[in-house]
Amino acid sequence: MEAEYVRRRKQLSVTANTQLNRTQLGTTIDNTGATGTVTVQMPTDAVPGDTFRAIVSVAQTLAFKAGAAGVFTLAGVALTAGHGVSSATLGDVMDLECIGANAWRVHPGGLNHWADQA
Repeated sequence: MEAEYVRRRKQLSVTANTQLNRTQLGTTIDNTGATGTVTVQMPTDAVPGDTFRAIVSVAQTLAFKAGAAGVFTLAGVALTAGHGVSSATLGDVMDLECIGANAWRVHPGGLNHWADQA
């Protein structure tokens, strides 16, 4: 019988604004315990291929930013530099993939209510 291995992601529940770093690569970020909007800053030293996953686990806004010059690509469209992506829809999921310096591609899943956040 062939053994099956499941790669488990690290989990990080954020309840206040948070700065991610490269030691947290592959982490699933959720907002369990948040009582208001939480903004997560993507790591400034990320390299192409770095990934994170996000899950809205309570009905509060979970937002992601990539700095003043950072750009997210959502549904094939590059958002305005400095804008982020956010959702407050319980159960929303997305994967974030670094595609260049301060540039992130959003791979939405779940309910797909992730939107541009100025």
